[in-house]
Amino acid sequence: MSKLNFFGDVFLDKPQLAKVPLEGEYIFNLESPLTRSAKPVWGKINLKSEAVYFKETFGKNPAAVCLANNHVMDYGKEGFLETVENLQKHGIHYFGAGRLADNCHNPLVLELGGQRIALLGYVCPSTHPIFAAAENFGVSPINLTAIAKDILRARAARAQRIIVQLHWGAEDVGLPKPTDVTLAHRIIDLGADLIIGHHAHCIQSFEIFKDKYIFYGLGNALFPNTERVSYSREGLRENNRQIEWKKWNQRSLAVQFDYHSLAIDIRLLAFAKTLAVIPGARIDKLYGFKGRAGAPYQRHYARVLRLAMLRRLLTSFMSRPRIPKKENLRWIIQLFKTDKRQ
Repeated sequence: MSKLNFFGDVFLDKPQLAKVPLEGEYIFNLESPLTRSAKPVWGKINLKSEAVYFKETFGKNPAAVCLANNHVMDYGKEGFLETVENLQKHGIHYFGAGRLADNCHNPLVLELGGQRIALLGYVCPSTHPIFAAAENFGVSPINLTAIAKDILRARAARAQRIIVQLHWGAEDVGLPKPTDVTLAHRIIDLGADLIIGHHAHCIQSFEIFKDKYIFYGLGNALFPNTERVSYSREGLRENNRQIEWKKWNQRSLAVQFDYHSLAIDIRLLAFAKTLAVIPGARIDKLYGFKGRAGAPYQRHYARVLRLAMLRRLLTSFMSRPRIPKKENLRWIIQLFKTDKRQ
């Protein structure tokens, strides 16, 4: 069997039901630490899952998970080490996080179906992650020089297929940033066979560049409504509220990659108590990216970004009606003043 299935963001605070046929192994972005730690990092929205629910949800454990995201360090070193311990206990590999001393476990090379598959994961600073240092745990930043070196390491480890996962993009925006498009093209030129993106909590467009697929954002695969919790420096809970996802936040893409032929099969999924395939979806028409570039795309993206940000603001006010602060009103005025280059 030569299939590898990729899902988007997964956060499981309890078992869920995924009715998605799995041919071969699967991988997803694990959007929270697996920990019982009571020591949250301050100044973040802190997520955690206190147990491993993958097998109960998908029917079997993943071959690996991507830890290159902005939440894996929500409970610091203690939470990260417990996450690694839980993954190892269940025989699950990981990549994209660790220390600089171990290169954040990039690349992870898996032996599957007679092929050696390299997996690499990186995070954009705009997502506010905690980056690794020499002896401090964290995630690996998106850096072309580092990615080029890691691809060479993968080739030296006799990897025949190279898959790069990137945590990037603007939340609730269905298009990639112009800078992300340029970056993705460069990574393909460096030798990646497939790029998988996540973070936006909605599906972002995909394209074929030089016969290689680039998925800018797969969306939330399994991310139930949950309490949004952050903590002060003193460890006190503050700014707590319920996350109520919208319809576009509960749809995602599942990508099936044939690592022998490089063929791609894409399925549209929806999560509403159960994760299931939406049959007959015209995925190319809905999410295909036409490879726009240059100033016209930058202006188009700027308009889409402004509308998405306004939609988020209005949705927030509708869910919690209150008198707008002066800074909110100034922000809205500034938002529509000029087309900002992204």
